[in-house]
Amino acid sequence: MTAMHGPVSPFPEPPSERACAGGEVAEPALPDTAARDRAARVVADRAEGEAYVASVCFKHGPPRLVGVELEHLVYDRADPSARLAPDRLARALGSHAPATLARHPGRTPGPSSAELPAGSALTVEPGGQVEISTAPHPTLDRLISAATTDLDHVAALLAAEGLLLGRTAIDSTRTPARLLETERYAAMERRFAARGSGGITMMCSTAAVQVCLDAGEPADLPARWAALHAAGPVLLALFANSTHHAGRRTGQRPRGGCRCWTPTRPAPDSTPNRPIRLRHGHAGCSTPR
Repeated sequence: MTAMHGPVSPFPEPPSERACAGGEVAEPALPDTAARDRAARVVADRAEGEAYVASVCFKHGPPRLVGVELEHLVYDRADPSARLAPDRLARALGSHAPATLARHPGRTPGPSSAELPAGSALTVEPGGQVEISTAPHPTLDRLISAATTDLDHVAALLAAEGLLLGRTAIDSTRTPARLLETERYAAMERRFAARGSGGITMMCSTAAVQVCLDAGEPADLPARWAALHAAGPVLLALFANSTHHAGRRTGQRPRGGCRCWTPTRPAPDSTPNRPIRLRHGHAGCSTPR
């Protein structure tokens, strides 16, 4: 389960923009070997897809841990409208640069990226957004301390290369453009293209704060899930501050980056009280994307 919250640590922000957070549902679960094998194949059948999701998500147990995934857009400090270059971002991140940044002509993937000082993983989203994914923690104090330490570390690395972490949920100065050349993101872009520009905007021009919680006991999961979704619009209204996108005022401040998601999703299944199949196990923090 994922809730939305504000930024953990303050950073410089583009003019006339304030901090914002979005949210999305992400389950804190690590796949077992059989699940990894299934994930390596194309899952086209709905029943098979539901079985796969049930095998890696919604693992039940007492709610004990909390984690967070912090995404930030990245800007050139001197020229926020400038496009990021993969080599520049990789150079700034140093040993923490993920292998996905190496999948460009003339570059060779190196070893796995190093963990951040407080143990978080660092990944890069398709438009060059950076994301840190903390380990699960038993208390909010420990989570905030770890997230702040690692976010400060990433901000310092980027600053040394003249780059700046953004503070809004949607890119205030640039139109969407995919930075990463991976099969997954190429497939996503093709899939979303049929629904308009919302997909590429969501992939490459938005950032979110994702608070990852244990699913809870099976009997409590439907109520916890419903409460989370009921609270979503309220949290969005409280924290949305993205008044500009691609250099233009949007006039959509309450929506911010989340307005891009709507065109990418088909109508939800309206079947009430549809059961969720669970498997025994414990869910910690979700794996980074």
